[in-house]
Amino acid sequence: DTTVNSGSDVGITKSIPGYDFSEDFLLVGDSTAFVLSPSYSGDAPDSVTITDTIPAEYSVTGITAPLPWDCSGSSGQTVICVHPAATATGGNVPLGDITIDVLIVASGTANNVANISSTGPPDPNPANNVAGDGGVLIQDPFVDHRANKSGPNPALVAVGSEYDFRLSSTNDGNAPFSGTLTITDEIPSALTITSISAPGW
Repeated sequence: DTTVNSGSDVGITKSIPGYDFSEDFLLVGDSTAFVLSPSYSGDAPDSVTITDTIPAEYSVTGITAPLPWDCSGSSGQTVICVHPAATATGGNVPLGDITIDVLIVASGTANNVANISSTGPPDPNPANNVAGDGGVLIQDPFVDHRANKSGPNPALVAVGSEYDFRLSSTNDGNAPFSGTLTITDEIPSALTITSISAPGW
């Protein structure tokens, strides 16, 4: 025999579009977004509430939610969105994604956790009522210019012969630089410059 019990399993997942948790980091001053994806299985849930307290490393700049979600109760770092009772039973029924836009304001490791709940029927699986982003590494942006130079190899030259010196620069920082980049090379008096080739410089 199979026993069928009433209930509505509400659940939620969270993502950061374009972010690779195994490799990436975010930079202070950049913007990003959290996408909350709520759904349910079983009976149609009564009123559903999502609460997401955004860590202090972020500043909320906008909330986008499809109707009939109502996020007007949100304030400051606390995002609260309420969905009225659903009407249909089913499996993994989506309730519409909620997007929280944020500005990154401080460095550190930020862990953002969202919660979903309903006023009924009973939820048989509360384990999927919480979704986190796993902890995001946030760094202050910096630029680290490295000058590179290569010359004759082996380092043995003959008077009257021509040789090339190659100059380049690498940014070992985590952010792009702005403005003008200058490379200065003081050529020894025993050498005479015959030409300079510098595409893009």
